[in-house]
Amino acid sequence: MTRCERAILEYADLNTMSPAEYAVCGSSTKLDDPSNDPANAASWDHQRDVRAELFRWIFVDPDVIRQVDPGGVAMLGARIVGAIHLENVRTPFGLSLVRSAIPEVIGLEGSDIGWFAAPGSNVGGIEAGGSHMRGGVFLNGVKASARVFFGNSRIDNDFNCAGGSFVHNKQVSAEPWDAEKPALFLGAATIQGPIWLTEGFKADGAVFINDVTCNGVFCFDGRFINPGRAALFAWGANVSGGVVLGNSGQWSAMEADGLVQLDNAKVGGVVLVSGAKFLGKATEPHGLSAGALSAGGAFVWQKVTLQDGATLDLRRASVNGLIDDEGSWPLPGRLAIDGFSYGDFYGGPSDWRSRLRWIGRTSGQHPSWLNYSAGFHQQPYRELAKVLRERGDQAGATRVLIAEEDLRFAQFGLVGRAWGGFLKYTIGYGRRPVLAVFWSIIVVAVGTVLVAIGKRSGVIRPTWPESIPPKEGKIGYERLHPLLYSFDVFLPFVNFHQEHYWWPDADQTGEYSILGRRIRFSGSLLRYYLWAQITAGWLLSAIFLAAVTGLIRND
Repeated sequence: MTRCERAILEYADLNTMSPAEYAVCGSSTKLDDPSNDPANAASWDHQRDVRAELFRWIFVDPDVIRQVDPGGVAMLGARIVGAIHLENVRTPFGLSLVRSAIPEVIGLEGSDIGWFAAPGSNVGGIEAGGSHMRGGVFLNGVKASARVFFGNSRIDNDFNCAGGSFVHNKQVSAEPWDAEKPALFLGAATIQGPIWLTEGFKADGAVFINDVTCNGVFCFDGRFINPGRAALFAWGANVSGGVVLGNSGQWSAMEADGLVQLDNAKVGGVVLVSGAKFLGKATEPHGLSAGALSAGGAFVWQKVTLQDGATLDLRRASVNGLIDDEGSWPLPGRLAIDGFSYGDFYGGPSDWRSRLRWIGRTSGQHPSWLNYSAGFHQQPYRELAKVLRERGDQAGATRVLIAEEDLRFAQFGLVGRAWGGFLKYTIGYGRRPVLAVFWSIIVVAVGTVLVAIGKRSGVIRPTWPESIPPKEGKIGYERLHPLLYSFDVFLPFVNFHQEHYWWPDADQTGEYSILGRRIRFSGSLLRYYLWAQITAGWLLSAIFLAAVTGLIRND
């Protein structure tokens, strides 16, 4: 046996009371000593070798298992010879390979052990699908040269990959997810603690945490590199705590070259994306996709870098509040918020003008991966109006709803725009019915002036509605009051009997004086205006009543 193998057995022996934290295989007990750097494993002497069969014997032989200390098997600075096969083993203790060189793939599929740790080690990949790690998995600082797979596993503590480096397999298998080049796969895993992809974490390939259950996902200072594909795939994840993709303390935010997907994820706390960088080519999928995301906390989107048209997709997402800044808004055509419910603005622009510009970013040329349906989308305007109304900005909410109606009527071509324009400037699409009163006052006022002019110029004659009186003698007749006459003509449901007794004579032309000048006035012109006033009275009265009774408004 080598010196390292003997040290491991002595350390793991139940009867050995070793104060050391690991079985030391090299010349130093210090983790950061260069002599324990697995990158230099090729120059280590034979005494630091450990045959992989030794682990199989310790973890499988029942007589040996009974002799292993609860502290398990732990070593520092070992070089493993051969492939470790611990598939389907069941032991109460775990395995710690600290700053060791394990060039072959570690097999842990279906195993049920105390824990697995390989901090600072170089590994040739890990296959641990369906395993149960009762004390957690600690791969902080690990450097993997092939895929690390913990799909459908159960981990009763943290899954820690802080500072780790992961790569996808060079050869693509027939597995459906392998086309995405997974470097770290945790799909459908149940993890009682958080997932740490932080503090210098790097993945050259996709990181799959889809359908995972955990109490937090932390990605600050992590790099996710998978151009044109999913860089971080968290579809359907169930996170009881928060998701931190942004900066935290001294650590910078995540950086992703590829698409970060949180679609259908359920998050109990905040989703923090502040400071994150979404990189990629304009022709390749990149950005954040969070369709149907549900978050019990705020969605924080500030100081975000969106390179070459990176997208933000929040369709059908629901969060407790929104914190953003205008500098982090995507380019036009790169934002999708149809169905997005955000409750309130906890930070960033909250006035209606700014938020209409924000909604305007949904229009434009959409990239193929966004799969955004063309045409008018009503919900973003309704949600914004609701939020503004609940914030006490009723005027802003009305402005937003009017902007919504502008776009809705614009869909129907020239006729739709014309009818929409009429409704907008007369009653504000039913949102501002007082506008109809304003226009009514103008129409009545103009009518009053024209009737007064017609009276002075003699182009309005009595109609003698009942019977024509004899020519001789003094005749009593209803007096003409221009204001009452104008109201009588304009209001279809009011009758002052002015119109009944007086009407312009189309064949008469008279003169009137204004500022010393004599101006001719035609009875036919006054008649045409009164006809128009009658029509305007019916229209404005009808749409005013429709507005105040809610027939035009549909919210």
